[in-house]
Amino acid sequence: MKVEYAEKFYKVNVDTKFNVNERNLELLYIGFGVVALVYYMTMYYWDNLIIFETAYYRLECLFQGKIMDFLFDWSPIVPYGVFCQVLFTIWVIPVRILSLIFQTALMDSMGAYLWYKLFIVLMWSFCVKETQKIAETLKMDAIRVKWLGLFLSSTLLVFLPVFHLGQVDVVYLVFMLWGVRKYIEGNYKEFILAFMLANPVK
Repeated sequence: MKVEYAEKFYKVNVDTKFNVNERNLELLYIGFGVVALVYYMTMYYWDNLIIFETAYYRLECLFQGKIMDFLFDWSPIVPYGVFCQVLFTIWVIPVRILSLIFQTALMDSMGAYLWYKLFIVLMWSFCVKETQKIAETLKMDAIRVKWLGLFLSSTLLVFLPVFHLGQVDVVYLVFMLWGVRKYIEGNYKEFILAFMLANPVK
């Protein structure tokens, strides 16, 4: 679907401006950031811990020279694709390195928990960015694009899974949104590539 058809389909009025004080919008973003930080720092969910500790175990196999276990011991406990688990394993490398430096297991430390959860928040920021790029592709004005990011992140359907539970489903959404944007732009090769990456993530 070409951009011009998408604009017509969604009836995007590129001349319409929201009558809103941008300063108030910035204050709303700050308020949202404070609430999100409180949830990020004080809430945790068991699934997130299991997923990243499994990745830590896999990385430990590599450090111990158990190459076959590292390559093929993909735990059935974690119901996510191999590509996604590779990303988790890469993310826990700093925790393993710090454990070596300080000669102690840091995988169960508060700092490690926050590091695991940061991966989810980072992936969600990519989702927001891709969604805003889709809006820009559809010729939405800058104010609408800013509101879109705030509305999208503050809805409970997103806020709780990302900042409270730390659900990893957000990872494949990055690739799906990238694919949707490329489809609208008419770049079908990258559209196919994006969904080819999204499938093994989940």
